[in-house]
Amino acid sequence: ANSCSVATFSVNVEGGTSPYTLDWAFGDGETAQEAEVVSFPHETSHTYAAQGDYPWSVLVTDLDGLAGSAEGMISLAGPAVSLSSEPFPPLVSLEGGQATVQFAAQVTGGTEPLSFAWDLDGDGSPDAGADPASNSASFTYTAGGKYQATVTVTDGCGFVGSDTLA
Repeated sequence: ANSCSVATFSVNVEGGTSPYTLDWAFGDGETAQEAEVVSFPHETSHTYAAQGDYPWSVLVTDLDGLAGSAEGMISLAGPAVSLSSEPFPPLVSLEGGQATVQFAAQVTGGTEPLSFAWDLDGDGSPDAGADPASNSASFTYTAGGKYQATVTVTDGCGFVGSDTLA
C-alpha cells in the first residue's frame, strides 16, 4: 500500500524458527535491516523522495539461517494528463486579427486536490488569469505563429504530470 511518498510493506512468514531478520532493499538505493521480528504479518514503511517505479526486495532469515525472499515493483505515480482543444487540432486562422482556442485537460490518477498551471502562449511561464483549480482554459491568439500550449497538473502529493499541444 502507498500514500503519497510513503509506502507500507506487509510481510507474512510461515515456517522457520523465530526470531527472524528482515533485510530490505527499497529500490531507491536505501536499505534497512530489522532484527528480532517474532510476529506476522509484519509491516514496514519507507518514504520515497520522488514519484517513479521502484523494484523492492526483502530477504527473511530465521534463527537457523534458513532464508526466503520476496520482491516486486512499487509505482508512485502522479497524474496522467491528456490535453485537448476546441477546435482540435488547434489550427486556427486569425479572422479579424484574433482567434480563441478552448483547452481542456483530462486527468487520470493522482491524488486530490489537483492544481493546474496553464502556459498557452508558449513563453514557459504560467499564464495569469487561468484558474489553477480548473481543468479548462482558453486563450486568444492575436499574432500568427506556432505556439506550444502546455498544462502542468500537480496533485496533492506534489507529483506532477503534463501534456503539450502545438
